[in-house]
Amino acid sequence: RGVYGFFVPGTRTFAVIGSTDGLTTGIGYKIVQDDGYECGGPCAFGVDDRYNYYWLYDVDDILASEDVYDPQPYQYGIWEIPFGESGTYRILGGTIDEEHGVLYVALENQDYPRYADDAKNRPLPIVAFDLRDLSPAAHS
Repeated sequence: RGVYGFFVPGTRTFAVIGSTDGLTTGIGYKIVQDDGYECGGPCAFGVDDRYNYYWLYDVDDILASEDVYDPQPYQYGIWEIPFGESGTYRILGGTIDEEHGVLYVALENQDYPRYADDAKNRPLPIVAFDLRDLSPAAHS
């Protein structure tokens, strides 16, 4: 699911970042995962089957669409962040500093137990990405 979308400065790209689960093991509802955890709702059968993900859309496709569900991403996939395995630090949100070309991403903190009672009090790791270093394939 996408949690943050932004226009990539200097391009025709609208980027969405977030996470997805169940790409290899599938998804169930109120199932017991392979580590014995019983989910309270939808989740992947494999506890490690979770990934940070990105979706890139052409703004012209969005503007030309007749329905909000019509635009399709021209590129999407697993987004490897610079530490941890994909999905270990799930993307929770983000913000962009357009003036300096920096994307700040808030990540889930894995230094605490997975389903701790104090989950709302966890400090969030924040990662900064320099958007000026994007590949030229960013639909300029």
